[in-house]
Amino acid sequence: TSMAAPTIAGNAGLVRQYFMDGFYPRGSKTSADTYTPSGMVMKAVLLNGTNPVLGSGPSDQFGTGNYGWGRGWMDSNLWFSTTPSAFGDDNRRLRLFERTNASGLKTADVHEYTISNVQAGQELRATLTWYDPEATGGAALTLVNNLDLEVVGPGATLYRGNVFASGVSTTGGSADIRNTVEQVRLTTPAAGSYTIRVKATAVPGGSRANTNRQGYALALSG
Repeated sequence: TSMAAPTIAGNAGLVRQYFMDGFYPRGSKTSADTYTPSGMVMKAVLLNGTNPVLGSGPSDQFGTGNYGWGRGWMDSNLWFSTTPSAFGDDNRRLRLFERTNASGLKTADVHEYTISNVQAGQELRATLTWYDPEATGGAALTLVNNLDLEVVGPGATLYRGNVFASGVSTTGGSADIRNTVEQVRLTTPAAGSYTIRVKATAVPGGSRANTNRQGYALALSG
């Protein structure tokens, strides 16, 4: 809408400055940590920190075409070591992983990341994004390189990307075969260790060179 576009553009500018000024990962401005984020990283970080907007109908839910990923809310994702608690919850730390196509995934490859100190009841969120090569003109299904996000919690509880109930990730469901954004959102996770998987379900590549490996960005906060 007319107000959503400039709001998110402004958010994106501040997120980019956060990285380029060297606030990640220490939470304070450090010249040695200056970093120019890729478009994939920007997208992952912005979507990983949104506040869901929940409607009343089954199609008016978080992660759908009607309500999308909610409202931009950077303070839930960008960590500052000295921010007063009155301005947000700075117990949740951002963790970021990025792979270019050159070091990306081939079909059947899996990358795993572990967060070992998740606190009970403190929201845990993981967002995976990637730039897919263009599909063949007229293709019914336009996703070419299909990556899948999985989060495995205590007791081997498995959550798949984009499987939500009332805005919260739920068990079961099927892997997403259409989108280049996948997210898992746990508002009241059990305490313990969580393993985040990025799986290359199918990476055939396209007509352009270097697309038979798929890079990605993964943002985690919790």
